[in-house]
Amino acid sequence: MRKIMTLIFSKKKYRCARLLCGALVAVLAACSDDIATVPPQPTVGEVDSESVVVPVSITFGGTYALPANTTRSAPPGAATDPYDPKVDGEAAAVQTDQVRIVAFRRKVTGDDEASSEAVDEAATISDSEFVYDPTNDQKVTCSRASVSDHRLTATGKLKKMRGYQYRVIAVAYSSSIALPPSHNLIPAATGEQNLFMLNLQNGTTLAEAQADIVKANVTGWKEFLYGSDLGKNDDCLSGYLSYAPQLFYGECHTAMGNRVVHFREQQSNGEIISNSPLTGVLYRGMARVEMTLSIDKQSKGDVHWVALMANHTNTAVKLNSYDAFAQAFNPITQKLDKDSYTVIAMAEGNDVIAEGSTITLGAWVLPTATRLALRVFCKKNLLLQQPLDYRITTANVSSAEQGTGIIAPDVSDNTYYLRRNQLYRFKGKLSTITGKRKLGD
Repeated sequence: MRKIMTLIFSKKKYRCARLLCGALVAVLAACSDDIATVPPQPTVGEVDSESVVVPVSITFGGTYALPANTTRSAPPGAATDPYDPKVDGEAAAVQTDQVRIVAFRRKVTGDDEASSEAVDEAATISDSEFVYDPTNDQKVTCSRASVSDHRLTATGKLKKMRGYQYRVIAVAYSSSIALPPSHNLIPAATGEQNLFMLNLQNGTTLAEAQADIVKANVTGWKEFLYGSDLGKNDDCLSGYLSYAPQLFYGECHTAMGNRVVHFREQQSNGEIISNSPLTGVLYRGMARVEMTLSIDKQSKGDVHWVALMANHTNTAVKLNSYDAFAQAFNPITQKLDKDSYTVIAMAEGNDVIAEGSTITLGAWVLPTATRLALRVFCKKNLLLQQPLDYRITTANVSSAEQGTGIIAPDVSDNTYYLRRNQLYRFKGKLSTITGKRKLGD
């Protein structure tokens, strides 16, 4: 089986354009940390003695110029010329349309004013001192400014109260993308908001804040476990299905580059203002796996569905910094002394997947090191048949070394190191996989 890897999105910061929000009505929020009801929305730029509303401008990062001696291919959906400086993989984000902007705050005493020096105080103030502020939790739409603009942008706002400092983070996703079939294990057909949760509630600190990927128990999906047989085949299964969203994450900062937002800030010209706008750049925090299969004749009959599975699936990331977001954790539990695989993508036909057709199983995953496998269910006449599991192996991964240098040619035991912002492509015939030894044999 042949494997190709492609870099789809490299991290590079850009200056965000300052965008003004439309007018809304300002109302004082409570000064207590026990915030309850969200007040009517204020006007951006409005200042009084106790509060001010400032714009928050979000940009999606990622454009890069490829070196002249590169050998890697262009990212999916992008220009075919690998030397095109606009090759940045943003085609994969075409349906990303929502940004959730969330603030955390801590109470301070005295006249809170940031100096004009470009100092990032976030490194010196504990994340546990900043507490979730539900009055500054909003969802805004992101879009491209024009058809020809390849970069997504969004604009929100932050209401600052005198006596508080703030940290602001943002997470982007698609609210409209179609989800893979799950046989109602995930009770929605569209929207990545159904695939993850943020653990935010009154009292949650920035140090505690995290995103959790939803996992669904497959015990109620009988065909997945039994096929058409009377006995089930689940020896190599974790018992879960977990479809991850394509998440983008970033932190917002002031014009002076400070992630700690003060009520007032001294500018480089010495002027002290309280309505300086915030900017932030979001980066993709996920890896992408794509398995393209040619459906050829199967001795076991017609192919009804194929599931892509991974044996090490992380389900959580912290939200307090970009570095923390890139360090996924909380893997789905393995069975004792056994590889146990979690479903991360699925393809099925209305009745059968036609012989001679080609399918692509695509999944976003949090960074991990994992083996991959397929679970295949075929039917032939009235025979009782179980779904069968097959390891995805690669005889030669030297092209991966040339593509990104992430998987070395001597990768052991077909374990694939899936890094954020990388696309991992596998191609092959279904018969090549099903002709190998089954998992568990």
